[in-house]
Amino acid sequence: VPAVADPQGRLVPDDRGPAFRVPAWVTPPDFLRPHLEARAAVGLGDLPYTVEKALHFSNGGGVYLGRDSRTGEQVVLKEARPYAGLAADGADAVARLERERTALERLAGLECVPAVRDAFEVGGHHFLVLQYLPGTTLNTVFARRFPLARQNPAPELLAGHVAWAEEVYGKVERAVEAVHARGIVISDLHMSNVMVDEESGRIALLDFEAASPAADRRRQIVANPAFVAPPDRRGTDIDRYALACLRLALYLPLTTLFGIDRMKAAGLAREIARVFPVGEERLRPAVEEIQRGAEAAGTDTGASSRRDPASPADLASRTDASTGTGTGTGAGTAPGADASRTLPPDPGDWPESRAAMARAIAASCTPDRDDRCFPGDIAQFATATGGQSFAYGAAGVLYALHETGAPRCEPAEEWLVRQAKDPASGSPLGFYDGLTGIAWTLNRIGRTAEAADLVRIVLDQPLEGLAPGLHSGYAGIGLALDDLARTAPATEAPALAAAAGRCTAL
Repeated sequence: VPAVADPQGRLVPDDRGPAFRVPAWVTPPDFLRPHLEARAAVGLGDLPYTVEKALHFSNGGGVYLGRDSRTGEQVVLKEARPYAGLAADGADAVARLERERTALERLAGLECVPAVRDAFEVGGHHFLVLQYLPGTTLNTVFARRFPLARQNPAPELLAGHVAWAEEVYGKVERAVEAVHARGIVISDLHMSNVMVDEESGRIALLDFEAASPAADRRRQIVANPAFVAPPDRRGTDIDRYALACLRLALYLPLTTLFGIDRMKAAGLAREIARVFPVGEERLRPAVEEIQRGAEAAGTDTGASSRRDPASPADLASRTDASTGTGTGTGAGTAPGADASRTLPPDPGDWPESRAAMARAIAASCTPDRDDRCFPGDIAQFATATGGQSFAYGAAGVLYALHETGAPRCEPAEEWLVRQAKDPASGSPLGFYDGLTGIAWTLNRIGRTAEAADLVRIVLDQPLEGLAPGLHSGYAGIGLALDDLARTAPATEAPALAAAAGRCTAL
């Protein structure tokens, strides 16, 4: 729980709610009092709407479930805060809410979009009142029923998913066509913006803040990463690209890959046809739409193909191809290559699967960086040893390569050794998050001398005051030191064993 010290030095909970408030012992200066009172006086009291609960919050405003007190109708209130939630074109939340109002008023009468009930402003915050549409977002429905989330799904379960996916896609496609017929581009179509009423079977499209007149042929300014259109798409082509992504994502939700290489669409369709009873030819139009222009563009297959001067791919290509760590098929395939070469190995072919993963790991290695060697969890930036650690950093990656029999990644080993020679002050000592785990890993992969040097640094540190756990505390440190003592030289083993015993006592 976040805390703040009171005037007596006691830590009390730091309440961080949606509304501004000062601690009980703080008195706002007099010159602020009129402004605070004016703001507190603003509310929905004089308006014919009551808010029942919050549905969603963002940096631009909230979405609330409410009720019209005059009619009893349930409604949705969308809030837009001025100067907040700026989009790529500089439009703030208020401007985007006005775009949505304009688009929905032009689409009035269509059953696939919510109707506009009202619009008003309170305290500088703009609100759009929309018809409430019952149902669940498509991404939630999909996650709940996705058959591949189960082990060994039965054939009838896979066939049932095909029937459902085809029906849902057809309804979404017809809804988008109806919107286009009114001259509107949605420009932000994805699974979270499609509402599914599972009882009635109704499909509705939500969130028209990025919508624009089709005649303007504007480029996309807001997008979900799994549905973002290539830069050359304009107007209704943006929605057609999103529909093509949806066509495949309803079977395998991996369309974020297209931001790197749109040519992977063919391989994804082939895998869908292998797993589900759906013909690859039925998916071909979607593949062609996704890949349109990518073939001619060559390397311009995704959102970007730029590389740093110290490119990980260059590093991987410099390794010996005979070790399986250089570029080649699978993970090392160049963007825009023949689709058959972008298919992953057969999961049953462990040697090739391992080699493909090892190539990908080698390609992501960045030994020129000081903070981390491999991309990973954001926690690797939380501590001085995060990028080196067993849990989030290079030590864990090198351990995985070693234990699976994959080729060594020597640039990463040298990076870890270099970092371990002079640990930063305050480095954690734990097994998963700190120096002990790094030392144990170095010993495990055969860098015994460097491991011994780091262990001596660990043994010189006070161990009191740590947590008892495996991640960062006594349990993890003690187990690692005990294991190191078993293989250490006779001159060093007693000290390691004694330190391990001290961990159990603490």
